[in-house]
Amino acid sequence: MAELAEADYDALVLRFFQNHDLRNVGRALGVSEDTAQKRVAQPLRRRHHIYDARDGAGGIIGLVKSGGREKLFLAFIKGALRNHLICIFVASRSMSLNGPALASEITVNPAYQLTVNAWTMEDGLPGNAVLTLAPTRDGYLWVGTPNGLTRFDGVRFVRFHRWDGLTSLQIGELLEDRAGRLWIGTQEGGLMLREHGRFQALSRTNGFAEERVRQLAEDSEGRVWVADNEGLARWDGNRLMDMQMPHEKANQPGCNSVCCASNSVWAVGDDWALREWRNGRWQPGPKLQKPGFRFDKVFQARNGQLWSQTFPFGLARMEGGQWRLFGTESGLPGSYIRAVLDQGQDGFMCASLEHGLFLFRDERGSPVALNEGTERDGVHALQRDKLGNLWVGTSSRGLLRLRQPRVRVVPGSDHARLARMAFDDRGRFWIASFQGLWFEQGGKLVQVPPPPSLKQFGISVLKPCPAGGIWICMSGKGLWEYDPDRHAGPIQRLTGNKEDITGVLLTEDAAGGFWFGDEKGNIGRLMGQSTNLLGKLKWEGDHIVVGLLGDATGGVWARIEGTAMVRLDAQGKEIERVGARQGLPVNSIRCWLGDGEGGLWMGSPMGLYWWHKSRLLLFDERHGLPEEALANMVDDASGGLWCAANGRLFRLRKKELEAVAAQTASVLHPLLVGRSAGLTRLPFATGIAAGALRGPDGRLFFPRVWDAISFNPADFEKAEPAPKVLIEEVFADGRKMDPPGATDGPLKIPARTGDIAVRYTALECVAPETVQFRYRFEGLDEKWSEAGSLRLADFWRLAPGTYHFRVSASVAGGDWADPGASLAFTVLPAWYQTSWFRVLLAMLVAGGAAGFYWRRVSRLQAQRTAQQNFSRRLIESQELERKRIAAELHDSLGQNLLVIKNRADIAHKARASGAREEFGEISRVAGQALDEVREISQNLRPYQLDRLGLTRAVAGLVKKVGASSAVKCVADIAPLDKVFPPEAEINVYRIVQEGLNNILKHSGATEARVTLAHEPARVRLLIEDNGRGFDLPAATQRPERAGGMGLDGIAERVRILGGRLQIQSTPGGGTRLKIDLPAPTDGALKASSPRASLSAR
Repeated sequence: MAELAEADYDALVLRFFQNHDLRNVGRALGVSEDTAQKRVAQPLRRRHHIYDARDGAGGIIGLVKSGGREKLFLAFIKGALRNHLICIFVASRSMSLNGPALASEITVNPAYQLTVNAWTMEDGLPGNAVLTLAPTRDGYLWVGTPNGLTRFDGVRFVRFHRWDGLTSLQIGELLEDRAGRLWIGTQEGGLMLREHGRFQALSRTNGFAEERVRQLAEDSEGRVWVADNEGLARWDGNRLMDMQMPHEKANQPGCNSVCCASNSVWAVGDDWALREWRNGRWQPGPKLQKPGFRFDKVFQARNGQLWSQTFPFGLARMEGGQWRLFGTESGLPGSYIRAVLDQGQDGFMCASLEHGLFLFRDERGSPVALNEGTERDGVHALQRDKLGNLWVGTSSRGLLRLRQPRVRVVPGSDHARLARMAFDDRGRFWIASFQGLWFEQGGKLVQVPPPPSLKQFGISVLKPCPAGGIWICMSGKGLWEYDPDRHAGPIQRLTGNKEDITGVLLTEDAAGGFWFGDEKGNIGRLMGQSTNLLGKLKWEGDHIVVGLLGDATGGVWARIEGTAMVRLDAQGKEIERVGARQGLPVNSIRCWLGDGEGGLWMGSPMGLYWWHKSRLLLFDERHGLPEEALANMVDDASGGLWCAANGRLFRLRKKELEAVAAQTASVLHPLLVGRSAGLTRLPFATGIAAGALRGPDGRLFFPRVWDAISFNPADFEKAEPAPKVLIEEVFADGRKMDPPGATDGPLKIPARTGDIAVRYTALECVAPETVQFRYRFEGLDEKWSEAGSLRLADFWRLAPGTYHFRVSASVAGGDWADPGASLAFTVLPAWYQTSWFRVLLAMLVAGGAAGFYWRRVSRLQAQRTAQQNFSRRLIESQELERKRIAAELHDSLGQNLLVIKNRADIAHKARASGAREEFGEISRVAGQALDEVREISQNLRPYQLDRLGLTRAVAGLVKKVGASSAVKCVADIAPLDKVFPPEAEINVYRIVQEGLNNILKHSGATEARVTLAHEPARVRLLIEDNGRGFDLPAATQRPERAGGMGLDGIAERVRILGGRLQIQSTPGGGTRLKIDLPAPTDGALKASSPRASLSAR
């Protein structure tokens, strides 16, 4: 363990681990937990800048080579992981002694380089062997493989099958003619033609009888020539015509290849003889002079010269009627050249069947310098699209795209993992890590040997020295200076504390000098060779200073581990600080930059923080940030902030950030850099471990875990042209819809369709992986819906109607395609959503409403009429009752009183002898008057109710009626006293009274019966007679014929009592009134009751 703790380290590994402890490390290494803490964790912290070790926990996987053997060891640090990255540098002395190459062998500026992007079966290819390619004018790339035919838009492969119309899946040849038709030659299914989105198989009826197509070509008149096993044929618009190519041997009738030159057609038969079709006839061509070589495929270069691929290797060019061979002596591979692509002045790109790609220019061949080698893989096809992309079909690596990169790997950076980089005042490039120190000289990277006192560099910071050369900060070894022009080796200027984790901290200030400090908080200024210690930072807790950043206003920012970012002025006095209290997760900050106004840009796993004018802002995916986990960033000095995150690189415009911060904009539009620009998805180093850099010429440098990349931001300033947007497919509930013709109108979507999906794409774009889409419904949406990189818009339950869908696209933050692509489609209505159904429904609703209104009005009018009639009859009844009372008072009581008056007068005037008789008459008349008054009072309010109770009052009423008329009246009355309240008893009495009056006046009956029965919850009243009866329905329709106020009065009183009235009557059959009254249990009748109903049986 002691040897391990003292080892020299030179590899970087970045890993996250949680919930581990040092006990597991101790068990793995055979030591105790305390020993693992002292001899593994602490040395690693001190040597390798584990700034957050005291607050967080992480794990380190390091590859240690000891004695020529590799073994894996783990080292863990106690605590909970607090959302930050721990960077550990791990290496051994054996790695530095056995490095991959000497520094003097590293070329800095390669003469020619192409980057390779590959697509294989994992990306959607039918197979990893690609036989033929055809970029078409609409922007697609068609790819033929032994396993099928696909169409590629730069991102997505669309595969075609036999059910799409293909006769074979072994595609060997592809050709797009000038009419835009795609010719497809198969290896077992003959010839096919794709036109207007449909496949057509050309069979014997079209003059084609062979199964295998060897080559396709188009002449100057637009006619397609087909070479097959049976010879050579030409398409005349309707069928293939046999061109009757002659053969030296009858058993070799096939044609191996065909080339359509300017004024003739060249063909090579199965006998390997070259023939020319000119002026309507065949003639032999010149032969190859070198034995063992034969013609393969003939082609005409852009300058008009005729060339041929020869077998078994090499090329041949026709010069003065003779063929000149170019083989291995010209630098070409000793392998069959499968395809050749003419690049004009740039020469030929040659596809070797066994040794990859070669460039043949100025009669010399050389392997193509690529960032990924293809020399061990065969190449079958080469094509260049209109954007300049070189497409390569290989034997086993799938489809490749080659292009000049805008993002390049810094040569030699793979020797300096997690590289610190700098440029000195002479423009020399420096690169360093824990593996060593290099500088550029004469196109090479020269390695600087470590000082004699050190076994190896442990460089944490590189900064240019104003006097020339470089400042070097080493972990625990202080500050050093080195200039190759002035020094024999690095010179130590400040000593360091071996216990320091960070070593000397160094950053430029605004005056051309440097701020320096240490982890204990000592801060000072470094000007030339002199130092000035200004003071010491103060904070609570056991924390350390882990970084310094010069402020454009003359001060400096200091990052205190787990505490805050502290800003000092030029004199070292604290101005402000930002930390957890302001919402900043200090330990999660991975990179930081000054904003030029005293603020800070800070990258974290949560997004981009901006401390500006005492305000903390966060930009994340809600604002359009492509990635939130920012690892590094640098200012390009042109208003752009370049950010690296999770293997992705993008640029943010500061003006857009300011607009979002001011809430005058809601979303950012970053410029994305992807694989099309030469960027591979490798993890970037964090700015805390190794910061990004802007070079003197404006190039930007970003360190990654295993290398570093560089690019010129000016190469991305020119906005990419808007791509061509195309709507590919429409699906209705998962079923593909056939696109409408140009004159067919909108696409018809069946009724009751739930899900409608529109698939679209962008073509003719230099960086398909950076394309962003947006769409909207014209006439319905004012704003665009941002789709990002999604190429599918999904809509659910659209209402019936016609929609105009429009989609637009932008490449890498460039201009949006205008007008983009549009699709009109009509969602057909179901029968219940049609206009005629709506009209019919509206008519029915209107008719129903009108009928309901008419019925309601009629009912109200009838009720009003009934109420008016009732009121009229009530008034008439009242008047009749008054008249009757008045008549009785006048005719009986009045006359009697008049008689009494007169008799009294006579008695007063008469003699005394006759007074006795007069007073006797007065007494009789007065008694009669008293009886009449009592009768009138009985009719107005029967006194028996109050004195005798309801039972005896009703019984007396029945008895009186029977005694005073010829009708025999019978009563069967149960005790009902106190069952009803007093105000209800009068109504019961009046009901019986009205019933008997109706019998006396209208029935002509000889017998009548009144029955009152008391049940637990109700009282039953039955009034019946054996009279003449009446027609109840007719009387109900004409109330004036229903017995005047008699029955209406009875019904009204029954309603008041909350009861139910039933009338049973037929002409000649008597009349029967059945009345059910509720018997209140609490002795009080409810005030509101349902209206009494009339019914008959």
